[in-house]
Amino acid sequence: MTAARLAPARPWWYAFRRGRWLGYIYGGPVIVAFLLFNLYPMALGLYLSFTTWDILRPPTFIGLRNWVDLLSDDLLLRALLQTLYYAVASVAGATVLSLALALLLNQRLKTIGFYRTFFFLPAVTSLVAIAMVWRWIYNTEFGVLNAFLGSLGINPVNWLGDPVLAMPAVILMSIWRSAGFNTVLFLAGLQGVPQEYYEAAEIDGASRWDRFRHVTLPLVSPTTFFVVVNGLIGSWQVFDQIYIMSQGGPNKTTLSPAYVSYATGFGDQNFPAAAAMAFVLFAVIVLMTIVQRRLVRGRSS
Repeated sequence: MTAARLAPARPWWYAFRRGRWLGYIYGGPVIVAFLLFNLYPMALGLYLSFTTWDILRPPTFIGLRNWVDLLSDDLLLRALLQTLYYAVASVAGATVLSLALALLLNQRLKTIGFYRTFFFLPAVTSLVAIAMVWRWIYNTEFGVLNAFLGSLGINPVNWLGDPVLAMPAVILMSIWRSAGFNTVLFLAGLQGVPQEYYEAAEIDGASRWDRFRHVTLPLVSPTTFFVVVNGLIGSWQVFDQIYIMSQGGPNKTTLSPAYVSYATGFGDQNFPAAAAMAFVLFAVIVLMTIVQRRLVRGRSS
C-alpha cells in the first residue's frame, strides 16, 4: 500500500499506450454529443436568463432582473400550484390503478400475456397521439364520453372548457397513460414475493384482505416507492398533454411551469425570462431528486 502511494503519477497518454484507447474511441462520440447538445444549450440558457434579448440584437447582460421578476410573477406561482395538484392527483391515481391491474394480471391464465400487452400499449404510444385521442373523447359535440352520457339522459359536459373540470380531465388521461408502465413494475414486484408467505398467512387464518395488507403491500413497498417518486418527478415536467388538450385554459386553470416557459419564450418572444423559468423548474426537479436519494438512503439503512 505504501509503494502504491509512492508510485509516480502516470501521464494522460499512458492509457493509450497500454491499449485502453478503445474505450475513449467508443465513448468519445457520446461525450461530444452530450457536450454539444446537452451541456452547451444548458449553459447558453443559463447565460440568457441573466440578459435581455430581442433576437435581432446581441444579448445584453442585466444581472438578476429576470430572476427578481419571477418572484412577482403570479402566473408562474399559479402554474407551480396547479402542477402540484396535478402531480399529487395523477401519481396517487396511477399508483392505485396500476397496483390493482397488477393484482388482476398476476394470474396463471392462458391469455394473460395478451392482457398484459394490452394494458402496456399506452406506455409505448406517442403522448401527442394519446392527447389528441382524449381531446376527441372529451369533445362536447361528438365526443364518445358525452355520447355515453347522452345515452343515460345526461346533458353534454364541456370537459376541457369548464375551469373546474379541465384539470381533472387532463389528470384522468395522464393516469390512464402511465398506468400501463407502472403495472409492469408492480407485476415484477408481485412475482418476487415468495408464495410461502401467502401459504403461511392462509394457514394462520388470514383473510384475502389481511394477506394483501400484511404481506403484499409491505413486500412491494420498494416498487411503490419507486413508482411514486418517479411519477412525481415526471409530473413536474408535464407539457404535451397541456399543450394539446387545453393550452393552459380555460382561464389559465391547467398551467404548468413547462408550458408557461414555452408560452413566454415562443409566444411573448421573451426568451431570457423563459430560460429563467426553465431553470426554476430544473431546480424543483433537482430538489425532488435529492429528497428521493435521502429517502432511499434512509430506507436502506
